[in-house]
This record gives sequence, C-alpha cells and structure tokens, in this order.
Amino acid sequence: MLAAFSVTLNQSDDRLATAQCLLGFRHTIHVTTLMGMQTQRDAFVTSMAMFTYLHNAADMRQKNVDAVKIGNFELNHVFAHSQSLNSEAIVAFVKSLCKVSMSELQSPTDPRVFSLIEIAT
Repeated sequence: MLAAFSVTLNQSDDRLATAQCLLGFRHTIHVTTLMGMQTQRDAFVTSMAMFTYLHNAADMRQKNVDAVKIGNFELNHVFAHSQSLNSEAIVAFVKSLCKVSMSELQSPTDPRVFSLIEIAT
C-alpha cells in the first residue's frame, strides 16, 4: 500500500487519484497506530510528510496542499484529545513533540515554531 499510494501521489496530478491516496494514507496511519505497528506507521507518516513539500514550498502543487491539510492528519485532534492518553502514551507524545521542535529550531534559514506553539497552549 505504501508503494501504491506513494507512486500514485508522486506521478499523478489527477485530483480523484490523489484524494484517494491521501485518504488511504490517513486510514493506514490510523490502523497501524491502533495495532501498535510503530515502524509501519512511521513509514507511512514519513512518506506522507514528503508530499507536503513544506521543505520546498516554491514547488508546491494542489496535491501537496491537500497532503498538508490531511497531515495537519488529525494533528489538532491529537492535541485536543491528548488528555485521554495513558501515562506511557503521554511520555511518548511529549518526547515526539520535543524531537520535532528541536528539528524545527535547527533549520539554518527559517526555523519554524509550530510544535513549540502547540506545546505552550
């Protein structure tokens, strides 16, 4: 599924095909999370993150904007429902936020602070 979604997103500009692939990514990430398949989940998240083109905004197309909208994949939902996480999940969540925040701050040209803002709220 990872190859099918990735290749289609990479090569196609068809709105229906890209929408279906992004939906597939969303559902697959959800299922792998529920099943505790961290390696597989991370592979899907990483692959989908590449399609956001946030690292190269000048080359963004509509499918990349759509990937940002999906990737933005329930992020607000995760923050809003983080109070229902168990203690182990909270520790993993905060460690992940710290890791992302550090990588955002280490950008030599344009440090972003999105995750830091979310942590502070």
